[in-house]
Amino acid sequence: MSTHKTKEQALRDLGEVVAEEVAIIRTLTVREAAERIWYPGGPSMEQLIERCAGTGLCKPDLEAPAADVTRDESAHATGAQRSNLPSEFPPVMSPKTLAAFLEVTPLTLQRWRNAKTGPVPALVPDSNVIRYTREDVVAWLARHRADWSDS
Repeated sequence: MSTHKTKEQALRDLGEVVAEEVAIIRTLTVREAAERIWYPGGPSMEQLIERCAGTGLCKPDLEAPAADVTRDESAHATGAQRSNLPSEFPPVMSPKTLAAFLEVTPLTLQRWRNAKTGPVPALVPDSNVIRYTREDVVAWLARHRADWSDS
């Protein structure tokens, strides 16, 4: 019995995989889909949101959060601020720089530090100055990579 597939079998299998992926994508909002494909040094979150929205496959993002949910969107880096950032991670970053790279607020980084769930910070000796190393951030991101092996 041959283990090789015919062209027709391979195309049918590919079609099934694509259909499954489209079904998964249709369950995500535009922002959720963009967050799944974002990576450091890649396109900005706004560009990814625009691309995901352009496919027409994702659910539209929900309306603005309820008034009782407090999230300071203005504290997130704007596209203009991000365009001034280097295209690669510097070897050592301040919380503000890292927050801009990750497109989260410095307050989010502080919450992650307090909960011990974010990238491991380094403290400058004899001070309260917090810095993050590129290696620690990359390792943290790798540990939180989306697992699509079951998809």
